[in-house]
Amino acid sequence: MNALATIREQCTLAEAPSPVRAFVYFIVSGERIVYVGQTNNVGARMALHRSSAMPIDEVYWREVPVGDVLRYEGALIRALLPILCRRAPRYVGGDNAVLEEFGLPVHDDEADAVARAARVLRGRSLPRATPGLLNRPLTPGQRRRNRKLIGRQQFYRAALEAAAAIPKAA
Repeated sequence: MNALATIREQCTLAEAPSPVRAFVYFIVSGERIVYVGQTNNVGARMALHRSSAMPIDEVYWREVPVGDVLRYEGALIRALLPILCRRAPRYVGGDNAVLEEFGLPVHDDEADAVARAARVLRGRSLPRATPGLLNRPLTPGQRRRNRKLIGRQQFYRAALEAAAAIPKAA
C-alpha cells in the first residue's frame, strides 16, 4: 500500500476551507464597554484596533454560532450602545434571546428598543481630522494616515470624556 492510499483510508477528505469559528468581542476602557464587534480571528482584530489608537484596557470575547454572528453583534450593540460603535447590523429579530443568553436585561418591547437604539447610533460620526502629527515633509499617504489617526484619537478622547460625565447605569 502506498502513502496516499494510507492517508485516504485513515483521513476524511477536507472540503474547501471555511471559517468555522466566529466571535463577538467587547473592548473595555475605563470600566466601560466602549466597542462591540465580531470577528473570526480575535488576535488579528485586536492588533488592528490597537494600531488605530483605540483606547483598550481589556478585551473580552465569546464564541458564537457562525451563522448568527451578525444577529449577536447587532443585539449587543443595540443593548449596550457602546460609545465607539457608530452602527449596528440590520435587525433580524431575536435580540431578547441573545441578551438572555449573555445574562443581560431583556426588553419589554423589542421593536421599540431597536428603534431607540437606531436613533442613538444614527447621530454618531467621526470628527474631521486636524493637520499632520509631524513637522517635516510627508508623503501624501503619510498625511492621509496622520489626519485619520489624529481624528480618531480626538474622537476617542472626546467620547471617553463624554462617557465619564454620564453616570453609570446600576
